[in-house]
Amino acid sequence: MKQDVKNKVGLGGLTGLIIGGTIGSGIFALPATLTAGVNPEGILIGWAIVAVGMFSLAGVYRNLTLQQPDIDDGIYGWSKRLFGDLGGFIANYGHGIGDASGTPLT
Repeated sequence: MKQDVKNKVGLGGLTGLIIGGTIGSGIFALPATLTAGVNPEGILIGWAIVAVGMFSLAGVYRNLTLQQPDIDDGIYGWSKRLFGDLGGFIANYGHGIGDASGTPLT
């Protein structure tokens, strides 16, 4: 069963999902919050800042993955390796709370 799941999403599809989610979350959410009081140049500057930040974050995760390929748990795995089981749990829990509190409930 596990082998079937691994073969369904290839590298290209996974890359497309990550890039689409990264760009979409910043670029499409930003105008909704800024259009009331910012001119178009301000929105373009905001898009540029979001794009640089998201691609930088993706680059950090890419470098961590390349340097430590044996860790396949993402943020939890890296925190667990550095701080132990409790530190990994706290990092994962905090990341989840940050995601939940940053998501609008509309």
